[in-house]
Parts: sequence; C-alpha cells; structure tokens
Amino acid sequence: MAAAAWVDAISAPYNEIRDLYAHDNSSAEFSVTVNRHFSRLFESADAFNAIPVLCPGSTHKDSSMVRFSAMVQDTSADAEMYLVCSPQNQPGGWGLDVATTNQHSQQTLDYSSLRECAIIWATSIPGRSPWTDNTCPPPPSPSEINHIENTGHRNTSRYPIPNTPHISVQIKVYDTTLIESFKPTSLHNFVGIFNQEPIAVILEDQSQPLVPTLHLLYSTPLSMTLDPLIHPNLNLSLNIRDLWNELIRWVADEALAGDFETSRLVLLTAVGRVHSRTPPILPLSLTISGFPSPPSSQSGNRPVLSEVLSHILPLSIQVPLSLPLLNSTRFSPSFTSDDTLQSGLLQLPKGAVLVLSESAISEGILHQQGVENLKTMQEVINIQKLDYIFPYTNYSFDTDLDVIILTEGRKSAFFQTSTTIPLVPAYSNAENRLYRPPGSLNLPSADKIDSFRALLNAAKVGSVSVSEATAQHIQDDFVSSRTKNPSSMNADGLVSQMLIARFVLPCVANAFLISQ
Repeated sequence: MAAAAWVDAISAPYNEIRDLYAHDNSSAEFSVTVNRHFSRLFESADAFNAIPVLCPGSTHKDSSMVRFSAMVQDTSADAEMYLVCSPQNQPGGWGLDVATTNQHSQQTLDYSSLRECAIIWATSIPGRSPWTDNTCPPPPSPSEINHIENTGHRNTSRYPIPNTPHISVQIKVYDTTLIESFKPTSLHNFVGIFNQEPIAVILEDQSQPLVPTLHLLYSTPLSMTLDPLIHPNLNLSLNIRDLWNELIRWVADEALAGDFETSRLVLLTAVGRVHSRTPPILPLSLTISGFPSPPSSQSGNRPVLSEVLSHILPLSIQVPLSLPLLNSTRFSPSFTSDDTLQSGLLQLPKGAVLVLSESAISEGILHQQGVENLKTMQEVINIQKLDYIFPYTNYSFDTDLDVIILTEGRKSAFFQTSTTIPLVPAYSNAENRLYRPPGSLNLPSADKIDSFRALLNAAKVGSVSVSEATAQHIQDDFVSSRTKNPSSMNADGLVSQMLIARFVLPCVANAFLISQ
C-alpha cells in the first residue's frame, strides 16, 4: 500500500473513517470494517513505527492517532451506547458521535443505529525494560507524572507498582469481537484516536476531570518477550552452550559475587513459565539464602541483581519488602466503593520476573492486610493464581510469574519456594559487590548482550520435552539418593529436578534458536 495512504491516515484519522464509511457502509458492523482496514493499512513495520507513541510525558492533541503498548488492567467497566450512523448518514463512534447525539432530539434518533461500545482500562506495561522499547523518551520526573496522570482522579490507582512513571488509559472498543482477547494482564499494542474525556460511566457528572481516552481502531497482541525471538545481531553459528555459560558467568560476577551455581539457578528460574495447569507444570520459584543486607555505605541501593536482570530480561520487577509495605499495599486487585478496580502489586504481566528482597524487614507488627498479602503471594508461588477482590465475591485469574526471593537467613521469613540455594560468594567484601550505585555495571558488548537476550527469550517461549533417557536418569538418581540417605530428597525434590531439566534443555541445545 502506498506510503501516502498511511501518512494521510495518521494526520487525519477522522477523514479516513469518513472516507471508509462513504465507500463501504453496507456492513451491519462497520466497526469490523474499520478494524480490518486500519490493521491492513499499518501492517508494515514502517507504517506502524510512524504512528506517534503514547507514553508517560508525551503530549498529543485531541483527535490524534497514537499507539500504546500496554497491559490490560480492568475489563469490568460497563459498556456504553453510540450511534453508528447519524441522521445525515455520517459515521459515529471513535469520538465522532458526541456532537451528533447532542444536536438532534430523540424524535430524530434511529434506535436501529445504536451499537454497544465496550470499555476497558489499560496501563503502561509494569516492569518493562527500557531496551525493549526505544520509542519513548526517558521517564519524566515524578512531579511531571503527577501533572499528567495524578489529577486527583481515581484512575491513578490502576498501576501496580507504586511511585513509578506510567499512564493509565480508558480504551473504547467498538469492534466487540475483540473483547475476548483482552484479558487482565494481557499485553497489546493498541492503535487508536486519542482524546481527553470523562470516564464513560459518569459522563453526566460534569465536575469529573478528563482522563486519557483511546478510541480503538485496531490492536495486535504482544508476547511475554516483547521482542522478536531471533535477534538480527545474534550469531546463530555460535555454540549456544558456550553462550549460556558466558551468560551465567557474567551474571555471577556482576550480581552474585561470583557464585556460578546460584547464577545458573537464577537464570533457570527466570526462563520458567507455566507449561500446563492440568496437570500442573509450573515455573520454579527460588530463594537465595544468606544474601546479606546492604552495608551502611550502600543502604540506599537496591541489589545489583535487579539491574542486571533488567538488562537481559524484558519484564522484571524488584520489590523491597518491609512491614510498612506489607501492611499498607494491597497485593491483590480490589474493587473500590467508587466502582474502580484498584490494581494490586501482583497484577503483573505473564512472564515477568519478580525479585523480592527481605533485607528491609525489621521487627514490628504485621497487620491483617499484611497477613493477607503474604497469603496471596504464597498462592501465586504455589498455584500461579491471583484473586481479584470484587464486592461480595472473589474471582481467581491465572498468573505466570517467576519469583526470586533474597533473604539473609537460612530460609525466607515468609515464603516457601520450590528451591532454596545458599549464596556462596567467590570474592571477599561480597556486600559491596552485591549492592552498588546504578550504572556501575560492567556491561558486555552490544552484540554479546543482544545474544544473551535472544537466548533467554528463546528459552522462555520454546517448547521442549524431557527425553525418556533424561527422565530415567533423574529417576534413577532420585532412587539412589533416597537409598543412601532417605531424608536427602522427597517427591518435591524429584519434581524440581524434572522442571530444571525441562528449563535447561532450551538453554543449551545448539540448534534451538535456529529451529524456532
């Protein structure tokens, strides 16, 4: 399709809709026609990348065409009605219908032209690493975010991670055949027409401030890797086993004081995902014990492990646990008295790696909210389910999170994980290596870190099976260990070994990336 076509559509999207309606208004569902037309118009990478990006700190005029990479946060909002066609045979919807419905009395209203528009809320992708998207400018300061987002309205609670730059958007979906694909925490590229509008369910309340609103033209799903599986800079002739070992060594040296075995388990945990729910084949969860608290000179710094993971994983979140956080922050999304689904700390996209640090835990009282949060976190670890708290009932939604816990003791103070490994530093003065100021990493070359990312992405989404020979070897080893020392391993340990074997295979198979 000629470049001029999509250039004109970006500059004047409403004209594109009117022209489309003039040439093709015979369909009973014009919204499907609009979705199909715009998705084809922008199917090329050049056309899609030319669409302005909606992100924290960006500015857009009303009626601008934008794209928004986002996580679906709430699908429970009530639908609204709109006129698909005005008495003058002009299209409605996508922000075009407001003037039409206000300028004509009910006597001239053709009720057969009424259609339903679904409403969802979406927010900036929590935990997204900057390297996965170079289209947004650096995050603005918190004061700028407050000016953009926190206008005293209730949509400010729709993002799960406190004190983080983000934008939450009300999305109006006209092609209702798309609704089934918009599940809570699913990731999508939304393309639509941007406006500042009141919340749909309270249009009559003129005192309400305006919120970012996107009239959806079309959308495309985003995978949990947020990145192409095969990276253009990846040398496919490289020995993948060697690359895997290089990655383990780099993470060990930069983030784990040289502990190679703990580094290996961290990476195996990070590439885990839910393979099956029935029977349950769930990702590993990991506790690193003996992980020291930061020295006084580094007390304001988070573990270097979090920064390292953000350079090689598309989705990672670090949470410093403390009694104030546990007692005051909800881990589960909850429906508030003003009909808002307030996000919870664990309302995160599938595939995200969550690093929980217990170093800030001190003596004190754990309140009821804190107890509920600990129970919620343990359920996510055990069964990968998260309750959404609605009036009179709870609904359980699937999660797919990889959890790594850092604790100074021999085991976590609060959680049970499938695997625990003690940190064994290879260097002296380990605390100063585990905690450093941001930006102090020794990064590999750009090509090398691209190869690391591609390897982990491939391992994350690849599908492999444990061979009969490998399964038999693990079983024989389990029987041998139990014979020599009955207390050395239980059935859970056998399951963990099978899971590790499943996750190791895509990381070390030389032909894995090529076959994908």
